[in-house]
Amino acid sequence: MKRKNSFIAGLMFVLSMAVAGAGMAQSRESAEELIRRDWELFENFSRQDYSDRVAETFAPDKQLFLNELENAFRLNIPVDLTFSVDEALAGDRELAITITWQRRTADRDTGELSLSEGKCTVVYIRENNDWLIYSIQGSSLFAA
Repeated sequence: MKRKNSFIAGLMFVLSMAVAGAGMAQSRESAEELIRRDWELFENFSRQDYSDRVAETFAPDKQLFLNELENAFRLNIPVDLTFSVDEALAGDRELAITITWQRRTADRDTGELSLSEGKCTVVYIRENNDWLIYSIQGSSLFAA
């Protein structure tokens, strides 16, 4: 466990160094684009399309994550999402984006609107020239 924590700390240091200076603004813009891309795909959920945006190595389990997304989509209609990027840490093949978010959804049966909010870190990895979701830690913006 100690070794894993030191690896994560080292990775975070390397990632933070990668976004220093002028690269910080570009990383934030890229981070916003990725979060927006994945939310828009969720608004019109298709399991296959979303599966293509999730890394095969998704932690802890890709199929479980897709099941949770599908369940959330069946229960509620995504209405809108507002968020701010609190931190974007980038490396060559990794991108960790911490956001604070608010989303509105409508119950599929009653149409009743609800507002949810939270904070999470979405970690992406680069595979085949695309950023794929590797993990979501914290309060997922996609959860039911």
